[in-house]
Amino acid sequence: MNQSQPFHSDIALISSDEAFERNAVASIRTTLPDAPIRCFNSWDDYDAVSLEQSFRITVIDWKSMATPEAYDRTPALVAEEWLAVNVPDEELPYAVDWIERGYAGMLSEHCNTDMLSKAIESVHSGELWFTRAEMARAIKAIHASQPVVDLNKLAQDEAKG
Repeated sequence: MNQSQPFHSDIALISSDEAFERNAVASIRTTLPDAPIRCFNSWDDYDAVSLEQSFRITVIDWKSMATPEAYDRTPALVAEEWLAVNVPDEELPYAVDWIERGYAGMLSEHCNTDMLSKAIESVHSGELWFTRAEMARAIKAIHASQPVVDLNKLAQDEAKG
């Protein structure tokens, strides 16, 4: 995204860790100074506002918040793009599960907050934000679950009518 283009999509940041929230907002403001950001420190606070205001992108601090599924929330049920940040390393190999649940991306607990702005920009542009290794595993898992199609036989069958 070009620095001269204002970023007008509302961003929700859900974290009960004040230090993370401060750092994340500062990082986002550095790259996306016009981005409207609302911070919430609980799911209840977020729910109270999200009923009246929709957010284009919702960022969830996985380390400090209970998982959304524990509160019967899933990104697949809303029109927002959800990014999970501070995700433990043991969750990273399961990108296909995250994608199936509707997440637009995830950032490891080892990523710095500067990566958050890049992830938000990418998700805002319609892209997913997972590492290449995670995406490769996800694509292979999806491919392995699909039936193999013999294109030659399919073409012959279609030619026969």
